[in-house]
Amino acid sequence: MRRSRSWEVLLLSAAPELHAAHMNSLRCRGATVHVAGRPAQASKMLRRAPSLVLVDLVYGPGLNPELVRMLNRARGRLTR
Repeated sequence: MRRSRSWEVLLLSAAPELHAAHMNSLRCRGATVHVAGRPAQASKMLRRAPSLVLVDLVYGPGLNPELVRMLNRARGRLTR
């Protein structure tokens, strides 16, 4: 199977091991998967404008108001 160009996925979670099966599935489909477990990491990685952002609402990285604003600003501009 030939893979198309890679696309980036960002998982915001302090417990990424709970999502290992999902992340592996995305990798098998050609995605480059990054994980941010702390607000500072999440802020830095969101600036890279990933193709898809997944937010773990149970074990998230502590979404502060600034991170929520960044996520809201990014809506719609991440399509390729």
